[in-house]
Amino acid sequence: GSRPSGGGGAAAAAAAIARFAAPQASTAEQRVQACASRLAGSARCVDALIASLERAIANPEDERCRKVSLTNKAFRERVGSVPGGVDFLYAVGFEPMHGHLVLQRRDTALLWVGKAALQAAQESLAYRGSKEALQLREALQLSS
Repeated sequence: GSRPSGGGGAAAAAAAIARFAAPQASTAEQRVQACASRLAGSARCVDALIASLERAIANPEDERCRKVSLTNKAFRERVGSVPGGVDFLYAVGFEPMHGHLVLQRRDTALLWVGKAALQAAQESLAYRGSKEALQLREALQLSS
């Protein structure tokens, strides 16, 4: 005989309630915000992560927008080599899988928290100094 789907009853309900409990949610948000503030001094990393989160938020069904190759040269330079870059991706829900970081569970609210935290980092003096230094390096490379 087939039973109605969604079995697990009380245990499933308790797990769902625990997942949405305020203390745990605020801990996840605090972790995201702490990771984002650590990245403020790396404008390239902050900008790359914002672009990545925007793609994931806008295209939740597109796996390409929810997956990052750890061996990708641009990823390694902009995010992977920056202390806290990969930690930020873990904090918003990316998980390691077969040489990639993959956004398995789509917690859109946490992605928005991450984007807002990175945008707040863009307002910091550390970010602005990093952005100016980056623009200066790029200008010097173009002129040489």
